[in-house]
Amino acid sequence: MLVTEVVGRLDHAMALNSQDPHLDALRAVGERLLLFEGQDPTTEVLAKWIFDGVAARLASAEFVTSDAGVAYPVPRDLELERVRVWETRTSWAEYVGRDD
Repeated sequence: MLVTEVVGRLDHAMALNSQDPHLDALRAVGERLLLFEGQDPTTEVLAKWIFDGVAARLASAEFVTSDAGVAYPVPRDLELERVRVWETRTSWAEYVGRDD
C-alpha cells in the first residue's frame, strides 16, 4: 500500500509542467492535474518523483498494511534503492538513490 499511495496519484491524472501555457484552460474543464514545478513530467522526472515519495513514506512509516489488511512493521534500516519507470517494453528511466 505504501507504494500504491504514491503511484496512485498518477492514476487518471494529467501530469504537467506548472508553467504549461494551457494550464488555466485545463483547470477550467476540471481535469485531474498533477503539476511538476517548472519541469516537464518526463519519465526521468517521474522516476525521481516516485522515488522521493516512497522514500519519504518509508522514513516515516512504522507499519505498512497489505491489501489483505495485514500490518507489517517497517524495519528502521530499510532503504529504497531505485525506481524504474517503463515507457515501452524497451525504453525506461531509472532513478537510483544516493548514499550520502
